[in-house]
Amino acid sequence: RPNHLPPRERVRFYYLALVRRGGENGLPRGIQTPQEYAATLRHILPEQSEDVTTLTDAFVEARYTQHPVREETASLAKTAWDRLRRLLRRGATTHSE
Repeated sequence: RPNHLPPRERVRFYYLALVRRGGENGLPRGIQTPQEYAATLRHILPEQSEDVTTLTDAFVEARYTQHPVREETASLAKTAWDRLRRLLRRGATTHSE
């Protein structure tokens, strides 16, 4: 249950859930960096660009910094994930290029 995790771990949970759900919807991360994966998602989901950026930036902070992750950062990551999850649940990523 992510609600019982510290902020750093919550942010990581939400981001990894995005990667998992993206893979289930034909958008695997592969060997991309978080920023490269975010660019891919923003291209395919331009209306969710802000949420993708918010969640990715929070993950990079949680994964690659030593300072404590603020509760506000985890809250913003959760909000972004909630919106992205709803979109991915509907299968809105089926795209043709």
